[in-house]
Amino acid sequence: GPAALHGPPRNAQCPQAPLLQCSASTISARPASACTPPSTRVGDRLSPQSFTTAKRLALLVEAASSLPNSFEGAGPPLKKSRPSEMGDAAPHTPDQRLEYGRDDLVRLLNQSLRVLGFQDIADRLQQESGISLETTIVTRFRDSLSNGAYDEACKIIDTLDPSLQVDQQTAKYLLYREKYLELLAKGDTRAALLCLRNDVTPRSPDSAQLHLLSQALLAPTVEAIKALLHWQGLGPNRTALSRSLEKGACAPWLLGPHRLDELLQQALRAQCDRCMYHNVDMRHMSLLCDHSCQRTAVPHIPTAVLTRHTDEVWHLQFAHSGGLLATCGKDARCILWDLATLAAVHVLAGHTGEVEYCDWSPDDRRILTAGGRLDRQVIIWDTTTGSSLHRMVGHDNAVTAVAWAPDMRSFVSASVDQKMLLWDTAKMAVVHTWTPLRASSIAITTTGLLVVACHEHKLHVFDLARRALNFCKLEAASVTSVCVSRDGREALVGLLNGELHLWSIEGDGALLRKFTGHANASLILRGCFGGAGEGFVAYGSEDSKVYLWRRQTAQLLYALEGHEGAVNAVAWNPADIGMIASAGDDHKIRLWGLPGSVRTITESDGSYTDDDDDDDASDEDGSSRKRGYSP
Repeated sequence: GPAALHGPPRNAQCPQAPLLQCSASTISARPASACTPPSTRVGDRLSPQSFTTAKRLALLVEAASSLPNSFEGAGPPLKKSRPSEMGDAAPHTPDQRLEYGRDDLVRLLNQSLRVLGFQDIADRLQQESGISLETTIVTRFRDSLSNGAYDEACKIIDTLDPSLQVDQQTAKYLLYREKYLELLAKGDTRAALLCLRNDVTPRSPDSAQLHLLSQALLAPTVEAIKALLHWQGLGPNRTALSRSLEKGACAPWLLGPHRLDELLQQALRAQCDRCMYHNVDMRHMSLLCDHSCQRTAVPHIPTAVLTRHTDEVWHLQFAHSGGLLATCGKDARCILWDLATLAAVHVLAGHTGEVEYCDWSPDDRRILTAGGRLDRQVIIWDTTTGSSLHRMVGHDNAVTAVAWAPDMRSFVSASVDQKMLLWDTAKMAVVHTWTPLRASSIAITTTGLLVVACHEHKLHVFDLARRALNFCKLEAASVTSVCVSRDGREALVGLLNGELHLWSIEGDGALLRKFTGHANASLILRGCFGGAGEGFVAYGSEDSKVYLWRRQTAQLLYALEGHEGAVNAVAWNPADIGMIASAGDDHKIRLWGLPGSVRTITESDGSYTDDDDDDDASDEDGSSRKRGYSP
């Protein structure tokens, strides 16, 4: 591959950064060793990480108490602390103004200090600043909400100053909606009807939602109301309503819990988005310095070569645990590799022809394999013993792809025969058929969406539970492959015009961006999302390279060389952000990693013992995924 940049990646283990040393009227940089820790008594109750964060917050408290009162809308004056209490620097008047309100900062610090266990310091901050965490009227509002006094809560909303930017109409709608549902749950239908007519309807922003609320009057039980409106019930839903108001109609008047933590998370995510090579778990990022990764943070070093396949390798997939890798192809076998030892733990040989595809079950205990044109079977294997459990025959041509449902009670198979079958794993029978759909690739999201790549330039998205089509998008070329993001919100689609398209599959679907640079004019190639936060896109190519792009920007980062023939599939280890695997026409699987992760290159002799006693496969007609588009 391209020459690697020298030097270790910059990640969470950043160089020692200066902490903020604050006095009553100054913020200055000072080495970490010179910082005076808060009370040892409090620190003893906290982890080292929490203690460090709390220490910095405690220092920031003094900085906040030194801010001048010349800001517009400033609250009561902050009393100056004695330098000996929180630092040794001499006080002075800051000559720069904050770009946000002083009151907001003090409230955030107050809340965070209490969460971290610094109750005494939070009380002192509140006393000296004169700024309470919550005002008396906010306390009254929260009490009304928790007691179900929704009329009183609405009266409080009416008294608020417009400068607080509270959406009074929406807030009152949500409060009266909750009152209506609670009256129904208590069996007071008459009062509920009056509330719906006089209070809810005039403020309802959505006629469809109003229609559902009206239907709730006819619901026979409280459970039916909960199911109809996704309502949590008398107690729990009051908490949910409070969170909804904090984040929406009543923000920023109502301060939500852990607000400073949310802001810090947003800041870290923004830094991740700006980092072109970001490949570090956010949990390992430091708040003490700005985050930046070097180019070497992305796996690009060849670490091992697996060679037990005797013909083209068409597909590969990591187990969800990340410890095993499944590979399959034209030699009629699916091999399960132990990534710790690089040994083939099972060779699944039960098909009488090429194996087009494989898919691990969500619990990794079973795996599906799809037979090609000579076989046309779908086999379920036990991944512990390597034995075949069930063989399903339902297609009249090559099975191009298979996919487990999230609950493992069913799976879907696709074929060149223009049928897509839904199989019940308890009955081991077909329970639904979609036709005509000539699908070359399918994927099922964790949210239950079935995404289908069709040869006829189309991308279909179905609701698997309803077995109904959500939407269909027309593409510019034949759609050959599809994979979905872990959160089920986006799909990566491969086309035979040398482009990859990233689609949002929520709602009616939308094209987000395109990835180019690789070669794909005739073969079915497969790719994936991967890396930290699935921030990268990896894909094979007909020019023998593995291509890596940044998902956010579609910028090409690497074109990895090593294969001697088309790269048919690429997979990213879901449990190891520093490992990629690729499969090619050269009969090889290549593993790619980070600098320092290079292992002894493994070149096995291709000898092994089959886990199934079927005869070796023949390939008389030379069928392969290269001929998948023949009539």
